[in-house]
Amino acid sequence: MFQPSMAFKMLTLILCTGLLSLSNSQQVLRYRPSSCNSLEPVYVLENWQYPSENDNLVQEQINGIPQRPRRSRDRSPPFQINVNFDQYRRNREYTVMLECFEHYDAFMLQARGEISLNGNVSLVGEFVQKPDIATYVTCQDNQVTTVADKGRPVKLGNLTFVWKSPMEESKSLRFVASIVAGGEYHLLQSRELTFNNFPTSISGCGLTKTCYRECMSSPTCPVEDSSFLSTITIQGDEAVFNLGGIVDMEEKYIGMGLSDDRSTLRNLDLAVCYREGNQTMLKHYLVENRDSVPYEHRSDLILERADYDPETMFVWCQFRRSLRPNTIWDMELTQPLYQFYLKGSKNESGIFMPERGNIKAPGSKTNITNIINYISFSGGLRVLNGDGDGNGSLNTIPNLVLPVLTILMVKFYS
Repeated sequence: MFQPSMAFKMLTLILCTGLLSLSNSQQVLRYRPSSCNSLEPVYVLENWQYPSENDNLVQEQINGIPQRPRRSRDRSPPFQINVNFDQYRRNREYTVMLECFEHYDAFMLQARGEISLNGNVSLVGEFVQKPDIATYVTCQDNQVTTVADKGRPVKLGNLTFVWKSPMEESKSLRFVASIVAGGEYHLLQSRELTFNNFPTSISGCGLTKTCYRECMSSPTCPVEDSSFLSTITIQGDEAVFNLGGIVDMEEKYIGMGLSDDRSTLRNLDLAVCYREGNQTMLKHYLVENRDSVPYEHRSDLILERADYDPETMFVWCQFRRSLRPNTIWDMELTQPLYQFYLKGSKNESGIFMPERGNIKAPGSKTNITNIINYISFSGGLRVLNGDGDGNGSLNTIPNLVLPVLTILMVKFYS
């Protein structure tokens, strides 16, 4: 007579337990990778009578069910997405909250941009912090753009997340969520959040635009670790200037100047960016020589865009100038010129020229249409062999100024 072994008995018991669990399971709505685009939950079989078996046996997605989950028609659901910002900047962390006035059963949360060309939604940024009850759902081969609940028999309430914006330039977005409650699901969205492109991206530096930046942390610092950043982009017969830097007091300014004389700063054409409260201002000055008082230039510069970031105390000014002079007061920008970068002080009467240590310049004249990448590193003089984004190898350089490919280290003006 057949005598079943102990292993056979155990296997039979496990199978019977699993079948019993499935037979006692009920349909519930949960979120799966198939929910990524539509935010529509799917039915799964769930039974918490045997918790240790739950993840493996009873949370099986049900295929072939004819009915679809019901979407709520409630125009004022007791749930909302709360964000305390209207604009976002690149590579920053922001708090996003799911708030409720009633408990709910499940959720999925994303940050969405425009619909992509292939018809998929555009998922923006990543969630870097989430509650313990939440998990990541892989959507579009990305593991951190979407969060959902783990699928537990709990009453969900207010939840807080930390979302990090992408490094690259982006566009407007909204946070969207789907919430299951009472056997149906609700779709929510935040107000539209616009992208603030300041601080200016260093992508393309030395390739498509001229850049100057002062690095505090490393010779190849990212934008957020720069204390000064200026870019010049040629657009047709105009040059677009973006001038930015830390201005921690209203009595300070940053500036970018042009002159054909490096030693005396003869007739320095100087654009100055500063702030009055949270408002960023731009002025145009002429400096006759390095010992003279700056006077307001007869030719005004028009401030196209401006920004002040109270978190980093960075100010930004964007303006454009014609390469060819429009009047007798305008400088011919296509002639070889020195570029000067300044940090100085001011009062109600005007600005003051800074000490020599706060004036920096490349070592030779150049046409403003020539694309170059200047980097100044306070921790030492280094030159990077590589592209404009700071990818390459470092070499210690004994000279103060040295061109390598499109990158120059900057020398103090003297």
